Amino acid sequence: MSDGPEQFDVRRARPEDAAAIATVQEVALGDKFRAAYGRATARVLAALARHDLRHPGERHFVATMDGAVVGAVHLALDQQPDPGFPDRVATEAGWLCATRAVVVLSALAHGRLESDEAYVQSLGVLPRARRQGVATALLAECEEEARRAGRRRVTLWVTGDNLAATALYEGRGYRVRRRRRSIRARLLLKVTSTLLMEKALV
Repeated sequence: MSDGPEQFDVRRARPEDAAAIATVQEVALGDKFRAAYGRATARVLAALARHDLRHPGERHFVATMDGAVVGAVHLALDQQPDPGFPDRVATEAGWLCATRAVVVLSALAHGRLESDEAYVQSLGVLPRARRQGVATALLAECEEEARRAGRRRVTLWVTGDNLAATALYEGRGYRVRRRRRSIRARLLLKVTSTLLMEKALV
């Protein structure tokens, strides 16, 4: 007999959460990140999270159960081209991996943010914590943070075949604004289409 959903808390991520954030990202979004980083995925993701946690235009929030991180979301408030990204990947995994990562991830890149826009870079929840409201709570925290920062809308990309995620976002008031098809994404990630979704903050 089930005791019902587990209780969880959502908070701003701390530097010591970097490895746990990487684990969530690798488990939940592994197809994307392993195509970019290969066997170095966990190490690279942790290094990138540590960098982002020090960056004033980036936000990470985590959901915890019994003190353990079970979900994570990455919100960008001031996204600019990151010239240091290849160097950080190369430091962890070498220049071959860095080159591959640039090629793979550019197929899914959002680009520069508008001044009124906040962008959800990634959202993931570990299997044991799914269907308990964790993703919804993390997304709601992003929206509140965007409001606090004076942004008027939140955007995100989702793959066209990810029906569960699309339903989650639609339930939060997000609507499809654009559909993108990329030969590179199809070849490298087996992704036939991606959807740009947006929610106006009122």
